[in-house]
Amino acid sequence: MTTVTDPTFLTHAATVIAQQRNSSLDALAAAEAHRTIEVADLRKQIDELRKQIDELRKQIDESEPQTS
Repeated sequence: MTTVTDPTFLTHAATVIAQQRNSSLDALAAAEAHRTIEVADLRKQIDELRKQIDELRKQIDESEPQTS
């Protein structure tokens, strides 16, 4: 096993590793932002479906014969 002690090489290697790490973190942040947007869109869709269900229930209630 060889030990590398060249400061230029070590600095370059550290820079490359840091860049790769930052790229990975950027990708994770972008994926999380995308998921957050998807969740918000799904919540809007759920709210819209709830409104539609409520409207359908009202229509059903109005169309049922009233018994006294």
